[in-house]
Amino acid sequence: MYQKFLDNSITREEFDILLDLVKKMGDKDERSRLTYEIWKIERARSGAQKSSLPKRRDKTSGQLTDEPARDKQTYVFTGNRRNYLWKKAVVFLLIVAATFLVYHFQHPGWWRGGNVTLLEKVTLPGQKATILLADGSTVHLNSASKLVFPEKFGPRTRKLTLEGEAFFEVSQQAQKPFTVFSGKLKTKVLGTSFNIKAYPEDQKIEVAVAEGRVAVSGTQDSETSQHILTTNTLAIYHPVDDEIKIDSANVEGLIAWKEGVVKFDGARFDEVARTLEKWYGVKFIIGNERIGNCTLFGEFENASLNSVLKLIQVAINIEYEFTAKTVKISGHGCDPAKDKF
Repeated sequence: MYQKFLDNSITREEFDILLDLVKKMGDKDERSRLTYEIWKIERARSGAQKSSLPKRRDKTSGQLTDEPARDKQTYVFTGNRRNYLWKKAVVFLLIVAATFLVYHFQHPGWWRGGNVTLLEKVTLPGQKATILLADGSTVHLNSASKLVFPEKFGPRTRKLTLEGEAFFEVSQQAQKPFTVFSGKLKTKVLGTSFNIKAYPEDQKIEVAVAEGRVAVSGTQDSETSQHILTTNTLAIYHPVDDEIKIDSANVEGLIAWKEGVVKFDGARFDEVARTLEKWYGVKFIIGNERIGNCTLFGEFENASLNSVLKLIQVAINIEYEFTAKTVKISGHGCDPAKDKF
């Protein structure tokens, strides 16, 4: 039937059947190719037929016009029949284009050879994980965190979503930017190592660069509003204020967690308690709000929770009651203007 179309000897009914067959083809590439071929041939024929048709004189105006073919058995693309098939082909192309657009928005990875398969890695409190991505990059996922990433990256971008904390060692691919979405913050790199801390309960997001350069911005911000971070630079984003602050930092201390070290450098006790909850999988109950004002300096490497609590007890003069899943803290607390430990 397609050969009859190429020979220009196809009937109207046969042409309708041909269009239906092309429309139902399962191979997207072949369907698109045949549709384009039909359209291209039809366009060429419409131009050729217009110049080659015999002429007749219109009885009313006296002007010469194209003489339509008389053969009713064979469908030659002339006159009204030619216009019919031309319109049919245009409608068919519009249907195909609309179908592709709808499919693209529903399945954004179809043009890469299949749908994108998203994977999810979740760590519970007290757990950590190391993830090797398809591009060779490595992600160290801290406790109580979640990383969502594609099984295979596309040809132009590498995009992931993080909730919690992770340290990224990114393989360099200049033509394929690596982007991490964490809450309302977007971190974009080409090849570097950096840490993102984005626990929802902290009400802030921190990005610390260990090596290389990254660009941070709000997810809705333009490229011109990016903040460029370099080695030993820290960005702190407060979603409530929608503001990013940049400062220098000791990044080694911020990423010590991936080596089993928990480090506090002037941290408030309420922040310390949240960190220990994630590290050891327990719940802190603080009996006096003033205890949360106490600031702590300390470093613990692969220490048990009981050992950490004993040192904190001495540092800020607290009492604690430790059970399997709960730590109850009591004591006088601190005046933030005077007391630092």
